[in-house]
Amino acid sequence: MVGGIVGGALALILLCAIYGPFIRGALQRTPGGVIKRLTTPGAEHHVRLTWITATGGTWNPAKPPGIGNPIFTPGHGTYRLTDDGEVHLTWIQSSGEKRTYEGRIPDRLRPSSPHRRRVRHVLHLVVLLYTVVSISGFAIGYFASSGGVGARLGYGGLGVLAGWVAIWFVILVINIARGTGNALSGSKIPE
Repeated sequence: MVGGIVGGALALILLCAIYGPFIRGALQRTPGGVIKRLTTPGAEHHVRLTWITATGGTWNPAKPPGIGNPIFTPGHGTYRLTDDGEVHLTWIQSSGEKRTYEGRIPDRLRPSSPHRRRVRHVLHLVVLLYTVVSISGFAIGYFASSGGVGARLGYGGLGVLAGWVAIWFVILVINIARGTGNALSGSKIPE
């Protein structure tokens, strides 16, 4: 039993060690991640896409942020913020071909914009919600079960999973209701 707990903990640590750099790298290639690193005129941010990470792409400043607009070609590049507030990306593909992309920082992506402040508040609320549901689900699963510590830990884990599924279901219902309400009223669904 103790071996199973230690094995599970080691597997979780290994999983975080493997996926942590991938997630951090992916976030550094998003429009928000790039802009966060270009704080002053002349600042630079370097990115690299391998054949594995190219599926996530990197921000193309010449196009508005959105699905299908990133650069997916493996290579490496440098984002540079100019004095007039434009972002220039010099992209060198793995084949050696060099391309340049440039565009202004969208207002909604500026760190001080109302949109970004709302996004930060929503993210904090989501993290708080998942934390509360995880702790509550684990406590309910652990204390409502009987048996050894290993079995109770397992039921606690199932309680956490059940809480996450419940959150997903509630968000799904809310999104469907919002979409249906917007469709019935004839208004456009906000992006």
